[in-house]
Amino acid sequence: MSKGDLAERVYEVIIKEKMVKAGDLILVAFSGGPDSLALLHILRRLQDRLKIKLAAAHLDHGLRGEESAAESQWVQELCKQWQISCYVGYWDGLNNKKTGESPEEAARKARLKFLEEQKEATGAAVIAQGHHGDDQVETMIIRLLNGTGLRGLGGIKAVRPPYIRPLIYCSRRDIMDYCRAFDLNPRIDSSNYSDVYLRNQIRHELIPLLK
Repeated sequence: MSKGDLAERVYEVIIKEKMVKAGDLILVAFSGGPDSLALLHILRRLQDRLKIKLAAAHLDHGLRGEESAAESQWVQELCKQWQISCYVGYWDGLNNKKTGESPEEAARKARLKFLEEQKEATGAAVIAQGHHGDDQVETMIIRLLNGTGLRGLGGIKAVRPPYIRPLIYCSRRDIMDYCRAFDLNPRIDSSNYSDVYLRNQIRHELIPLLK
């Protein structure tokens, strides 16, 4: 893949799905992982072409101690280097989970609440997330296992206000190739390797078996 390929594909998706308009402030959900790092880098490259402004938002979920604190610091330093405003929050995930709720689900709810609060505070038009095609497959399998109707089988939408997903038609491999092409060094969440979580079991075991 050449350096320009993925950015051009993302640009075409943004235009086709009417994700943004000139003058919009886009708030990027920035964990520091490969998906959000590639997304922020691509949007930064497309910023003049799309005539948009960028900001980033990062929530430390408080579940991985020093590791997540270091990620938060790295995110802030990178945004400063790229001259992008960065809004950072902390959520005490170890003490705020409801009874019977998985840490993953509790963290997801906290993250969405934080992102939507930052959207309102900054006046952003939309929130850009790094969901991609592999996430789409995993989500649809989880919904099938949990029991779903036709609406659930529709998967993750490219646009669901206030959220946009410019990478939704890209693969995880595309994103990793892009990071390598531009010498981007994403932070890797160690919990992604734990098969305690259903999504990781599907990613590491079921999907390779299906392939």
